Amino acid sequence: MSTVLLDVSASTQQWFQDALKEMGDTKHKHVKFLYTEQEKYKTEISKVLYLAKFLKLMGDKGRRVDVDKDACKAVMDELEANATWIGSSACDDPHIFAMVALKSARYIFTDEHRISKCRKCMSHVKNSMCAFKAIRSGKIYKKHRNRILRP
Repeated sequence: MSTVLLDVSASTQQWFQDALKEMGDTKHKHVKFLYTEQEKYKTEISKVLYLAKFLKLMGDKGRRVDVDKDACKAVMDELEANATWIGSSACDDPHIFAMVALKSARYIFTDEHRISKCRKCMSHVKNSMCAFKAIRSGKIYKKHRNRILRP
């Protein structure tokens, strides 16, 4: 099973939309998608209608891994109080790192380079939230595609 996290920053990219269609296909039902009702993530997702509908559909099909919003908020608060986090301008998506820390997404689909930079500086602080691959382009998706889609 592959667990992925979808960051709205990539939502306008054609490679992302194509990958989403492929991962959402019923023949790849082992691919699961992280989601949380935590306000920051929920608000971001709701602004991208097709992505909100997709994640709802995946939830209806049992292909969504829900992260408890209160647990997510607690990890976010912990991160935002951490000196390494505070000291890095690349670390500005605590909800993403909190979700990964709580439910271990192997892949994050994003269009932001800061997530990779933040992962690098935070890995010595809490390695469990940094054990993901950032999928930032169609080329990177193709490189990891077989592992993501493998049952």
